[in-house]
Amino acid sequence: GHNIELPSSIPSSLFKAIRTITEMNSLRSAGRWVSSRTKGEAAATSKEANKTVAKDRNVRMSTRLRAAKNAVSDSMHEAGHKRDADVHKHAAKHNYRSY
Repeated sequence: GHNIELPSSIPSSLFKAIRTITEMNSLRSAGRWVSSRTKGEAAATSKEANKTVAKDRNVRMSTRLRAAKNAVSDSMHEAGHKRDADVHKHAAKHNYRSY
């Protein structure tokens, strides 16, 4: 974390409250980072499974087309979750709130 220099006129109880809120925001952001990262990895796994089905010549064409469409959707979800994870990780490292 960062050390914050506060004027001596600020009561220590207020400083402790600010510090607690900062730590809570950092923990909240860290939790969101883990969640987004996990969702991104799940989307990547689903994308790969759908790509495998889409390439399988022993599967009906309609199933292959649906799998290809789902792979594209999974890829978009993967990118979004990874982007969110980066934002939350940055927020956790720098002690500010991420939404």
